Amino acid sequence: MRTLLIFLCGLGLAGCGKSLSQSVEKSVGDASGQVGCENLSSNIWDVVTTSIMDDQVLPEANIIREQLSQKTLSKFSALDAKKIEPIADATAELIAYLQKEFSNENDPQILLEKVVGLEVGDHSDELAIHRQKQIKPLIEKINQASLGTMQTCETPETPRPVTPAPAATILMSFGARKALATAYQSCQSIAKPALDGNTAKLRGIAYDGMHPDGIGRRRLIGNLGEIQSSHPYLENAYGANCKRVRDNPLIYDYGGKPYTTSADNSSLDFFKNMGSGTSALGIDCSGFVFSAIASAGLRIAPNAKVKAAYVHGIPARFYMNPESNGLSCFAKLKVGISGDIKEGDVIAGTGHIQIVESVGADPFGIKNAKTAAECDAITSDDFDFVVAQSSTSLEGVGINRIQIRDYLVESPSFDPGLEDYARQACKSRLANKDVLLQRSDLRIVRHKGTADCKAPQSVSLVGESCILSCPELR
Repeated sequence: MRTLLIFLCGLGLAGCGKSLSQSVEKSVGDASGQVGCENLSSNIWDVVTTSIMDDQVLPEANIIREQLSQKTLSKFSALDAKKIEPIADATAELIAYLQKEFSNENDPQILLEKVVGLEVGDHSDELAIHRQKQIKPLIEKINQASLGTMQTCETPETPRPVTPAPAATILMSFGARKALATAYQSCQSIAKPALDGNTAKLRGIAYDGMHPDGIGRRRLIGNLGEIQSSHPYLENAYGANCKRVRDNPLIYDYGGKPYTTSADNSSLDFFKNMGSGTSALGIDCSGFVFSAIASAGLRIAPNAKVKAAYVHGIPARFYMNPESNGLSCFAKLKVGISGDIKEGDVIAGTGHIQIVESVGADPFGIKNAKTAAECDAITSDDFDFVVAQSSTSLEGVGINRIQIRDYLVESPSFDPGLEDYARQACKSRLANKDVLLQRSDLRIVRHKGTADCKAPQSVSLVGESCILSCPELR
């Protein structure tokens, strides 16, 4: 143990003599209270993300090790100190590894995304796979040593206020509608018809170059009056429990995420800037989709905790291969005799993601096709479903509901993949079989909805009390 501490200090991976910030110290205390639980490593990850969120850096391995030992022995005075050493040592090794891997990462937001992605189970490329192999034995050691203490596990999942959902509803689409209505503090936002090709474009957006990755444009509020007069979801009056979002409206913010903390009971806050994206309020596509999942009380993996902080580390591409990236409560969609696209399905690409919010009687437009040739003639003009998303649609409106066929006219990158799904669903139905498409540009996945993939409570959205009486959410 002592050799490990000297080694860490010598590498500069441990802040010998330094102290923890108040928030990180509290997180360590919370983790120490979970010794004896099966998944203690989840609380250790919370310590790491708290440090990144609040202190903008990874924590010091040596200090965390010492504090974890002290606080655990203080809470469990009868516990043999030797049983704590394996937990503390593995924790220090994990943090030291993260320090080494991300020593050149100076952007706290990118660091947060990478670390949360590791916790979730990122296997999206060779480097991520390598990192998972390195941390897996340390995570297992923490959890096994925790169980080896023979302590009674305290509350494994912090209770949250229960958000009621209609018994017969599909929770994914329910979460999408709730997130949209909360963002605009208005029941009218989900009662209005979906946007389409006739909806006027948003005016008043200003552009301030590109984001550092060179992909997303930086959007800002250029002319508030023009945005207020052209935005399809802003109201002139708000209820007593509602925020007046008209005065500081959300727009599309590439890289933007809801504000969270690392606490188990953290909410998702659309109205406070997290420091990601730009100074404008708004969230990106993956931020919206995760907000919908969490606010509907759905898990991303069986029996896993639902953490608001996960919103920072699950990009769109993770959903394309959900089982490989820690999202095993989702499965790739088979089409054919099992049906086709349904309400609540997730459409994911490498750069965008959306939720199927509602469907017509024949969403892919395939039911009248009698031959394979007729199946091949199907185009996105035949589609009849609505997606919920945060997107650049209408010059950057952000969170919206839109007819898919009109979305594809404006943003055609999903068109070939969705048409392929429709045509294959049509042909497979005629052949009385199912097919699982293996596309590299687009995947449709579906939440399993099993008992172990539902959480006892949902993650709350700041401001959701404004819209819980909406007829569409009852």
